[in-house]
Amino acid sequence: MAVCEQVRDYLIHEKLNNALNMPISDLAKLKEIQINLDLAETMGKLQGQLNPRAIKKVHVECAGTMDEAKPAALAFLKGLLNDRIPDRVNYINAETLAIELGIGIEHSYTSDCGSYTNLIRTQVTGETDCTEIHGSVFEGNQIRLVNILGYEFDVTPYGTMLFTRNNDVPGVIGKVGTMLGKANVNIGAYLLSREMNDGEAFSVIRVDNPVAENILNDLQDLPEIISVQQLHC
Repeated sequence: MAVCEQVRDYLIHEKLNNALNMPISDLAKLKEIQINLDLAETMGKLQGQLNPRAIKKVHVECAGTMDEAKPAALAFLKGLLNDRIPDRVNYINAETLAIELGIGIEHSYTSDCGSYTNLIRTQVTGETDCTEIHGSVFEGNQIRLVNILGYEFDVTPYGTMLFTRNNDVPGVIGKVGTMLGKANVNIGAYLLSREMNDGEAFSVIRVDNPVAENILNDLQDLPEIISVQQLHC
């Protein structure tokens, strides 16, 4: 009966009353890490959009004070599969659904969290590519993306964002901003990283509303732009 009540409460209210696949007996601990689970789920949503084709394997690694790798992996899978499966995905069925899709699942913990007090590293391996997004919870329960595809960032993930890779030459920000402005798209933030030192730069552009497909195509046609992808948190 208790198991049925747990399933009912989660499916109806999404209450994490020690759900079946959530290996935490202390509900106070579960409440404490809820913001970390929110971060993991958000990274899963973004990784799902970065990897629309078949996924072979996911790896979720927790570090520092975030030492609950299995719950983080379940939250990540919930976000990853959110748009991929028409049925509702939750903490209870996310792992089973991923296995049915042939996705290998790995999770681990390390004390190495770099300069952060806590860190969640996520890696998704597809047919040809491997993408990584790392995130951390800052003071005041502020979630941040701190590494996107190998580029260091400090990004608050919400709303609509454009992930843009371009040749690291002068004038790109101006051209992109002008094109979006002409399309009446307001830029909330334009964050640039050049960490790779490979002649390329990577930008996260937060916009106030979704960008039309034809505008994305126009951006892609700019000679300096290597790739542009719109993502939604």
